[in-house]
Amino acid sequence: MPTTKAIEAAKEMMKEKGIDTKPDDKVVEGRLNMVIQIHNTECEFFQNLGPILDIPLPKIHKSIKWILGEQKGIIHMEDLSNHSKTTSIFTKYSLAQVKNLMKYMVKWHKNAFVHRDAWLGKYTTGQNTFINMVRAFDPMIVGLFATLPDKMG
Repeated sequence: MPTTKAIEAAKEMMKEKGIDTKPDDKVVEGRLNMVIQIHNTECEFFQNLGPILDIPLPKIHKSIKWILGEQKGIIHMEDLSNHSKTTSIFTKYSLAQVKNLMKYMVKWHKNAFVHRDAWLGKYTTGQNTFINMVRAFDPMIVGLFATLPDKMG
């Protein structure tokens, strides 16, 4: 199950190289709130929107929202490693693959439009959360490049 161990290992490696990895408490709290917002949005997507889209999605066995100070969240979903793969942005796709993707994108958008009462005006908090989350990792990425210059180009 994915955890924050990789991030902690990268921070430890940076610390060993003398790179400061300890942001102030306000920054840490902001980053944690971003992770919680993304997690809870994903829970809501699979619970409320996934069923109406009628497209291939992983089966969700259980999802629990993350409430800071009360409970940690979890999303236990089907393992897709035998049914999918991650590709590079430079991967070439066949016309059949593109058409298949477009078929599901059209279906997604049609169903989202038909069932707009399920989402319209309901998911407005945290619209920039993912953008802010990615930006929050910028200092860590710079530090990682500094610790492994021979491997990071």
